[in-house]
Amino acid sequence: GFSAYWAAQQIKQQFKELGFGQAPFVEVISLACGDANKDCQIMEAMVELMPACKFPFYLLDINTALLEYAYKHAKHLFQDEERVAPISVLGNMYDLSMYEEIFFPKGQPVLPRVIFLLGATIGNISDEIHFFQNALKGFPAGTLLLMDYCLGYASADHLVDIMQKEPYFSNSFPTKWIRAMERFYLGPIRRYKEEKIIHMEFRPALEMHQVKIPGSYHIELYGDVTLEDGSVQNFGVQRIKRYDSEKFLDAIEATGWQAISGQRFGANTEMYLFCKK
Repeated sequence: GFSAYWAAQQIKQQFKELGFGQAPFVEVISLACGDANKDCQIMEAMVELMPACKFPFYLLDINTALLEYAYKHAKHLFQDEERVAPISVLGNMYDLSMYEEIFFPKGQPVLPRVIFLLGATIGNISDEIHFFQNALKGFPAGTLLLMDYCLGYASADHLVDIMQKEPYFSNSFPTKWIRAMERFYLGPIRRYKEEKIIHMEFRPALEMHQVKIPGSYHIELYGDVTLEDGSVQNFGVQRIKRYDSEKFLDAIEATGWQAISGQRFGANTEMYLFCKK
């Protein structure tokens, strides 16, 4: 499984190599933090491994409900740890330059800083390269970025293999899990539709034409919703992206972020630490 301790060790080691070993502050910015569960686990491990450090801990999300949950969770978790200061930022990670006073204050000494982009958030971004070149361009050299992403089950140019090995197409997900996911996605659709919904079914589709990173493929997950009058409507509910590890790292490095160290977790998730060059 996922190891928060491994991630914290890599961050500590890299700061040491950058000459930030004795820094009294490390700024942690969690972009699109969601429920921030993973982010908080890594924060806990960093607190343990860097006993002389204080941590301003920025939680940024555009979803007010998720942000409120994440902030309360972090406040509660670190209530007895005065070295961690959770700060809630309602904001859009595509427009970080709008929060200049927070993230890019003028005339301030550059703090060692690590950005979290966790929960496979990178897979929700329609153009990953553009995001790295634009949204993250304000961060100075030496900024660290910890990111996780999903790996492909087969090479993107082997469609037959993808169809056989990818759980969304090979029907290898447990039925119980599928039903739970359908219930989860039905919530917002119910709020949006006035008519009574009788049934909803997932339909995955393979998407290749919008791929920005070589070797990757997308799964567009649709919900086919049957209404009371018998008509069926389609909703796009989720996009899942799978990457080829080597090609993904090459593409990210080409934007000026150097891949430092990585680790595989579970069947198809990889976590990597990058450093801005």
